[in-house]
Order: sequence, then structure tokens, then C-alpha cells
Amino acid sequence: MAGDGQQFQASANINVSVFVKISGDNTVETAAAGDGAIGIMHESAWDTPIPSANDTIAVPAGQSKRVYQATESCEVIVGAGGLTADDAVKPDANGHGVACVQGEVFSAICTQGAPVGGRAKVLVSAGTMA
Repeated sequence: MAGDGQQFQASANINVSVFVKISGDNTVETAAAGDGAIGIMHESAWDTPIPSANDTIAVPAGQSKRVYQATESCEVIVGAGGLTADDAVKPDANGHGVACVQGEVFSAICTQGAPVGGRAKVLVSAGTMA
């Protein structure tokens, strides 16, 4: 299991380093485009890192794991367009981080960019892009 911080039960399988939203009492699911994310799922895989193990699932349905929340730094998988430092970031349809445009609600700020499919470093923080 992950270290310190609040843990939530997964209502479905959740991949590593994706935005999550509340799905019920103390449960989360992968956030999609337009969702208000409450944080980002932990970056470590559930399975042991051995050949043929699944290294994309952070937590299977019904199990609990740490979620990074407001004011915490972590990594998020990058969606279309890539991310650069100081981008306001929101979830796409897969819970990956994409840059916001003016007027959109964001769930993190990019502190170190990455290309599509990479892992950007972000600070979990919510607001509206000015």
C-alpha cells in the first residue's frame, strides 16, 4: 500500500497517475473530461514489477490506495498536446492531464512538463483559468 495521505476505495480499476473524482462514500473513479477532479491517483502499480505483471493499474476495484490532493506534488500521465511548466491542467476523457484554456476549471498546475504519454510533475490545486 501507499504511504501517508488519504486513501480512497476504487469503485472500478484505476490506472496510475490519473485524475480521480468522488464516486460515492470514500470511493473514487477515474475522472473524465469536464469532471471536477479531487486529486491524482498514486503513481505506483498494484502488481509486483515482474514480467507479465500489469504495471498500469494503480488500484483494482474494491481496494484502497492513496490519492494526492490539494497542495501535494505528484505526477500525472500527459494527454493530447503535452504539458509545459505553468500550464493549468484538467483531466481528459481518460483522466490524463491536458492544458486548460481561459474560463475552464483546472485541477492541477504543471511544475515540470512532459510530452504526450509521459509523466508531468504537477501541484494539485483547483481553480478557474483566468
